[in-house]
Amino acid sequence: MQLKNQIFSVLLLLGLSGCIDLADLSDAQVPDYEAEFALPLINSRVTIKDILDNDGSIDQLMVDLDGTLRFQYQGTEIRREGAEVFEQLTGDFPPVFPVLLPETRFPLSLISDIELDRLDFKGGQLVYYFENSNPENLSVEFEFSSLQQGGAPLRVTAEVPAFSGVGLLPAVTNRDGPIDLSTYQLLPDDNEIVLRYAAKNAGGQDRLLANFVIQIQNPSFSYAEGYLGQFVIEGVEDAVGIDFVERYAASNIQFADPRAMLFVEHSFGVPIQAQINEFIVQNANGTEQEVESTQIDQGLSFSYPGLDEVGTMVSEIFTFDKNNSNILALFAGNPVSMIYDVDALVNPEANPDLVGFITDSSYYTLQLMVDLPLFGSADDYVLRDTLEFNLREEDEIERASFKIIAENELGVDATVQVHFLDAQGSLIETLFIDRQLIAQAALVDDTGLATSPAVTTTFVETDAVRSERIRQASQMALEIGFSTETNRPNPVRILEQQGLRVKMGAIVTVRSN
Repeated sequence: MQLKNQIFSVLLLLGLSGCIDLADLSDAQVPDYEAEFALPLINSRVTIKDILDNDGSIDQLMVDLDGTLRFQYQGTEIRREGAEVFEQLTGDFPPVFPVLLPETRFPLSLISDIELDRLDFKGGQLVYYFENSNPENLSVEFEFSSLQQGGAPLRVTAEVPAFSGVGLLPAVTNRDGPIDLSTYQLLPDDNEIVLRYAAKNAGGQDRLLANFVIQIQNPSFSYAEGYLGQFVIEGVEDAVGIDFVERYAASNIQFADPRAMLFVEHSFGVPIQAQINEFIVQNANGTEQEVESTQIDQGLSFSYPGLDEVGTMVSEIFTFDKNNSNILALFAGNPVSMIYDVDALVNPEANPDLVGFITDSSYYTLQLMVDLPLFGSADDYVLRDTLEFNLREEDEIERASFKIIAENELGVDATVQVHFLDAQGSLIETLFIDRQLIAQAALVDDTGLATSPAVTTTFVETDAVRSERIRQASQMALEIGFSTETNRPNPVRILEQQGLRVKMGAIVTVRSN
């Protein structure tokens, strides 16, 4: 719905656009006359909430318990799943372990800077392969001590024939029937993966195996515990549009208590700190300014669940307001969007003694909200709309006198101008010489609340010449300005039920052709 449905209906010219039915007068039997009509045109009340509702802004409009209206604009929820983190964390997990000695240790420190105490598989297969270069049959038993199921290490026994001295070495493998790892845990010993084997001949003597390798195919994990290293969960750039300002030709709106809030939720059992790559306010004129805050200087560190709180989600809100940032100054310049790009740094202090965890169902979300209470000041905040207009009837308007009485409960002055345009959009006539104050603001107290309504009476007269020009118009451009000039320098608070009542009457003289 356009502004015509509320603002125009309570302010001006409804009488000219619809209340004077001159078409009916064409049926009169008197061929030539001049008649004067007294018309009650308007007795209506509208609230700011009504206007915003019809203006399409209501989706972002919230009402506090005390009735204060506020706009809240939310950005896109940026979400990262634990599975993504596991992929990043275990990307260097070795697919092949060469077993060179009867006891072989694979230091995890050679893979990355992590120190794992536990790693639970949810998928993957283990394949082993070894050869016998000895001229005797061997009985083989190997134990993957660090790979356990229900507390018991993975054990494999096999027989391998003797090498005849020619051809290929006899080999044993489970390539056609790999071991399913979905119920296994990797439990390193002092950050080392340990594998032991014994290959004995018929006399019980130990022998070495040749080309012994363990291969882990398609590993996936559901839980990791230990020191998980330091890495970054990357965010993406997002912009929060502020269309309350962007929608109109506004100037010098100043919010008394603007806030930007970063909402964080996560269930990672590790220390996390925000890394702010970009955090700026973009103004209507295209300029950009950075948000500066003591919180940013100190670092935004998130709380996190402990080892006994697996599955617990923690929430964090970081608020940037006039007390801890420069946001008040930034929002004085007609802001149309806030742009931000925030990464999450895991283990910011890289403390190897800190034991944490991550699960595949863990998640991390980040979202920005811009909160703008309708509490502040405005220097001629302008709403504009262009409406169709048709007053071309046979009877001529000789003159019209309007009386407008406005009872204003808002601490905001309202001024109006109406431009009458032809079909090409060229100006024909205006209702006032300049935009006219038709509703003076109610005075406010120290908290910004209006104390009692203000009543303003306005008279408007149009002569025959102006009335004839108005008759030729095809369009009507309505311009309404809001200002807190009356209450300056006090900021003004707008409540849900505060409104503006307008009574309008007219004495219209018409003459037939």
